[in-house]
Amino acid sequence: MYFDEDGKQVVGKFVSTKDGSWHYLNQDGVAAVGPSSINGQSLYFDQDGKQVKYNEVRNSDGTTNYYTGLTGEKLTQDFGELPDGSWIYLDAQGHTVTGAQIINGQNLYFKADGQQVKGHAYTDQLGHMRFYDPDSGDMLNNRFEQITPGVWAYFGADGVAITGQHDINGQKLFFDETGYQVKGSQRTIDGTLYSFDSQTGNQKRVQTTLLPQAGHYITKNGNDWQYDTNGELAKGLRQDSNGKLRYFDLTTGIQAKGQFVTIGQETYYFSKNHGDAQLLPMVTEGHYSTITLKQGQDTKTAWVYRDQNNTILKGLQNINGTLQFFDPYTGEQLKGGVAKYDDKLFYFESGKGNLVSTVAGDYQDGHYISQDDQTTLRR
Repeated sequence: MYFDEDGKQVVGKFVSTKDGSWHYLNQDGVAAVGPSSINGQSLYFDQDGKQVKYNEVRNSDGTTNYYTGLTGEKLTQDFGELPDGSWIYLDAQGHTVTGAQIINGQNLYFKADGQQVKGHAYTDQLGHMRFYDPDSGDMLNNRFEQITPGVWAYFGADGVAITGQHDINGQKLFFDETGYQVKGSQRTIDGTLYSFDSQTGNQKRVQTTLLPQAGHYITKNGNDWQYDTNGELAKGLRQDSNGKLRYFDLTTGIQAKGQFVTIGQETYYFSKNHGDAQLLPMVTEGHYSTITLKQGQDTKTAWVYRDQNNTILKGLQNINGTLQFFDPYTGEQLKGGVAKYDDKLFYFESGKGNLVSTVAGDYQDGHYISQDDQTTLRR
């Protein structure tokens, strides 16, 4: 209850207290709490009876409303600014919108908590990265944008960051699986090794020792192949006439297929069918962290690895020289299990989650047996 200066109980009126907050006393003199319809306006009062203004309210049913400044009325079909400077948008029912939205002709995006994405990239659940203007929040397209200092991406007509090899403005450029432009490092494209300029990102084929044209492939058992030139076997990393990298064992000369091979500081995978090389770039900057994942009706804590841009890595990764596997959808690190790569199964041990490559004898863990780079399920 509240009494005025004359000692009379206040009923059916708004009152302001010393801290500048407003309260409403109903006809019984009791302060309103929660959502209230007063004088035809939809208002809200917190548990202490203070009217909510310039802020959001999260309801028990999971919806969120916003109440304006001067009057405190619930906002509909308009933007509301939160105390931290972020923005939300309220629909016709006064509920915050989430996800991709077209509002006033602009392509906008709102996170799960309703906050609008502005001035940075956002990756959705499908792994598509987009960038939203820092002022309007409109989705960018058909242009480059700097994601973090020194890291660039190009956003296509649909606003999604492009990946792979592309010709842009007369240059041959390459973007990794996240969408970041590759600069100052090397990548393999269809088995051919390229370097990318540290400033422009323009690609250039890297030349290595060529296989002699006079040579030919030979095999003794139909499985293990060698490259013979007048009785001399090719060994080490070589390049064929089409620019594709091949690797031949330094001792036996047998071509690597379906294998991971580390040459100096670089780790390659050579495909099981033709031995085409795929360079696995080393991730040297980043950190492990945990996330919470839903597992049916329950939740679990999972380990992930975040790169220098705090992006969760997925799939097979070369982390500081060791190969590890992360779920293609959630990024959860695989430990004590198998993953399929190039239609082959590989085992990742249960301690640190490192790939088991060459194994002396049988490696057993649970139902899995790994031997000679192959992992099978023991029945």
